[in-house]
Amino acid sequence: MQDLQNTGMNTEVKIVRTYWGESDKLREEIPPIPIYPNQIVFVWGSANESFLRSRGFDTFLMPDDMPESYRSYNGQFYRKLLALDMALSMFGEVILLDWDCYILREFDDDFYEFLREKPIQCPLYGQYEKIDESWREALQPENSNREEWYSICNDTFPKYTWKLGTTLVSPNFCFVYSRDRSLGKKLIDIANKHGLSGCIEEHAMYLYANCSLDDYIERYHPRFLYGVSNIMTSTNFKISEIQKSFNDRIKEILNMNLYLEHM
Repeated sequence: MQDLQNTGMNTEVKIVRTYWGESDKLREEIPPIPIYPNQIVFVWGSANESFLRSRGFDTFLMPDDMPESYRSYNGQFYRKLLALDMALSMFGEVILLDWDCYILREFDDDFYEFLREKPIQCPLYGQYEKIDESWREALQPENSNREEWYSICNDTFPKYTWKLGTTLVSPNFCFVYSRDRSLGKKLIDIANKHGLSGCIEEHAMYLYANCSLDDYIERYHPRFLYGVSNIMTSTNFKISEIQKSFNDRIKEILNMNLYLEHM
């Protein structure tokens, strides 16, 4: 494990990724070698850490002290909040980035100017109000865990989203930028207080923002990333139609200049 105390602060923002579990799909998303500098993976499990280090990734092994209530399949995304909190305590300013969120071009001066605009940034995405129907159409799941997952999301999404007709709009934790050291802790406290499940980290962000949709876009939505890339909206699926329409709405409000794509 890397000795983080000796690394010091970097002039660039630290890119933080997370890895846990035994998902073959996720392993396929991880590059065979690190592509981006100034990156670290917060990882659960010594075997997973060994796998990542064999590919050349800097890692930080997270303690296996998840609260019991979040150890199920439907509580797994609580780990993102733990990673965000730990990373902010170490580095002070971080980008938390999913493996399927790809950097299109070098982070230049303009990109860092975009980061300076808002101390906390997290994009949005749209879901069809009948979540299980749209996800079954698009994802065609192969494991039984998904049925319970759909049930959880059907119950929770309407509570922690903005409504636009038949669209439910939610923060998307595929990307989070923060230079507020307390953000992770605040989101953890919100998740614990409300007993969140399913998309825990996204529901916590919704409750943290505590504002209208338009206010959220102005305060928290980045100008360099959509919650779901337009590349992913080319199908005839219901969820694709909704996301494309929502991205168009974002573009009307913000002057978008893409540096990343979330697939």
